[in-house]
Amino acid sequence: PFFYKLVDAVVNLMGDAFPELKKDPAHVAEIIREEEESFFRTLDKGIAYFDQEHLRLIQTFTSHANKTLEPILRTMKAAKKFEDSLRKQIEAVQVNLAPFTKHTEELAASFHRSTMRVKSIADSFSTGLNSEKFIRSFQRLQKNFERLGSFLNDLEKAGVPKPTLDILKNLPIKTTVISGKIAFYLHDTHGIYIDILQQMAEERGLDVDTEGFNRLMDEAREKSRAGGSCGADSRQSLVEHVQRGGLPVTEFVGYDHTELPAIETPLHVFRVGNNCGLYKVAEKVSTGRPCAVVLGKTPFYAEAGGQVGDVGVIQITPPDGEGGARINVTDTIKIGDITFHLGAVVAGTLVPSENANVALAVDRTRRTKIMSNHTTTHVMNRALRDHVNPDAMQKGSLVDDQKLRFDFSHKASLTQDELISVEQQVNADIASDLPVYYTDAPQEEALKIHSLRAVFGEKYPPVVRVVSIGTPVQDLLANPDNAQWADRSIEFCGGTHLSKTGDAEGFVILSEDAVAKGVRRITALTGSAAHQAEANAQGLLNRLEAIKSAGDEASLPGDLAKLTTELGEATLPAVARAKLRDGMAKLQELAKKIEKQKSKDSAGKVVETARQLADQLSGEVIVTAIEGADANALRTAMDVIRKKHPQSALLLAGSVGDDKVALMASVPKDKIGKGLKAGDWVKEAAKIVGGGGGGRPDTAQAGGKDPAKIPQALEAAKTFAESKL
Repeated sequence: PFFYKLVDAVVNLMGDAFPELKKDPAHVAEIIREEEESFFRTLDKGIAYFDQEHLRLIQTFTSHANKTLEPILRTMKAAKKFEDSLRKQIEAVQVNLAPFTKHTEELAASFHRSTMRVKSIADSFSTGLNSEKFIRSFQRLQKNFERLGSFLNDLEKAGVPKPTLDILKNLPIKTTVISGKIAFYLHDTHGIYIDILQQMAEERGLDVDTEGFNRLMDEAREKSRAGGSCGADSRQSLVEHVQRGGLPVTEFVGYDHTELPAIETPLHVFRVGNNCGLYKVAEKVSTGRPCAVVLGKTPFYAEAGGQVGDVGVIQITPPDGEGGARINVTDTIKIGDITFHLGAVVAGTLVPSENANVALAVDRTRRTKIMSNHTTTHVMNRALRDHVNPDAMQKGSLVDDQKLRFDFSHKASLTQDELISVEQQVNADIASDLPVYYTDAPQEEALKIHSLRAVFGEKYPPVVRVVSIGTPVQDLLANPDNAQWADRSIEFCGGTHLSKTGDAEGFVILSEDAVAKGVRRITALTGSAAHQAEANAQGLLNRLEAIKSAGDEASLPGDLAKLTTELGEATLPAVARAKLRDGMAKLQELAKKIEKQKSKDSAGKVVETARQLADQLSGEVIVTAIEGADANALRTAMDVIRKKHPQSALLLAGSVGDDKVALMASVPKDKIGKGLKAGDWVKEAAKIVGGGGGGRPDTAQAGGKDPAKIPQALEAAKTFAESKL
């Protein structure tokens, strides 16, 4: 790693232009160093994978070579004219091939025995497959085969029989090629570019299937372009329409309205081809077809700043009152100053117009949920600075109608106390029903406001929208240096917001995770979704308390298993989930102790039963069942009975519950000599109880799933043993 060493120089050079760089250059250097180390680890894994593939190709080459040479020698009589010279060439190949084959076999054995780390494996190859001596040997071997191949034309002219020519054509001259699939994997997963791979391959006497690699790269690009809603190319086609000009700048009125019941506006229409093709200017779009429309005015918020675009309905009515169209808007995007409403015609026929009568209605319920999540994101941002990290910076966000997601700079995961503190402060701000103010202001003046938050690296226009919770923006601008503003949430934001925090109703954090080095992500809920998550948690906590209070040792394992499944499936606050896991962990420890005691008690009973059976049973072959015995208890029982009957062949069966069978066999030496082997014997019984197993001739064990068939298994085992003896 060396890039991290340049941080001080970059800070000195650009720190004045980017003041954020000066805040913690050591942290920046640490992140860069760790990223470099991570990249080198990935690269080392890729090189080790390449070397493993190299070894496989060499083994294939030598194996093919050995198989090909022998039949060629056997058919030499068919080419008498060239017999002597051809035999010399083949013998030269064999001389080189013998030690070469031995060397690759030794390397293969070494590789499969190795339990070293990837880097060590890669290093070990550098003294084997990658050594100059080895590579020269391999290249010399390839040249031998190439000389053999050069005889093909002469042999064909001399009338050599076709079977012999076919054998020669199968010489492994071209088997040492890194496939396009492997090359693409090394590029895509381990960052080894094709030109670097070709150099690595050339150094080892290999070729690379660049045609196959390029084909897979093209397929990957196509898949990438096809990703998302109707693909990236279709969105790009709208950019091209904007660049051509002629579209009206869209006036956004959605801060104050979610409906425009009747407006007159230019209507520009675009259709989209089959299979999510490119958007094209349309003269008409029929019912059921996807479309995009541009209007002069809209209440639909276009996706920006982490907030998703609005959905809703647009109704177009022609001047004469006939015809018209209805559009279901499924997304809204903005390109430059122009808003595109994406969706499909659900009624009528959509046609462009210079002055259309249009009614627009945003899905208000969905918009309200989005605003709740967006406003609460601002509140949470301030709470994080108060209780987690005063220097926390926003690194990304997503706000939709289901949740809020917020990425921020912080080095460690949040503690339970920090999560609780953040949740409590956010809910306190919601309960305070603070007013939310938003006003446009000159960027230069707004940046002077004490504690204002702006996303580092984001470019803002000369006039910005300031969103303040609890204090009017005009008061902030009038007294920008007031230290009290540190207790307020003040941000640049163009999104839609609640009029007061109380409308959010409630807030819970679902999860807190790492998304990159030094970047954490919080996912949270507001409103009814937050209340439902809390209700889910309370229900499970009540269940946990009921299990504790019941003290039913018999049902405890089953109750815990059900609760564990529900815990994994339920939407729960992160704090409550941790509390549930802690409580369940304690009960699981208790369940383990109970099971251990049961096993101990069962073992005692099994030993007593085994003593009784040892006194009762006799003969060359003893097969019997011991109820309630698992594999460990059965092993103890076997020792007890074998002590009493050392010359008998023993097979014991035990069962625990409705679906577990244990089988164990012991055969003395004299019985093994007669053909009865414990491994074969126990397998025969295991088949009947739906299982399998095996072991040595003297001792073996197996398992099964059907305790009801133990009697049949014992009968079959007895018959099998008697047939051998």
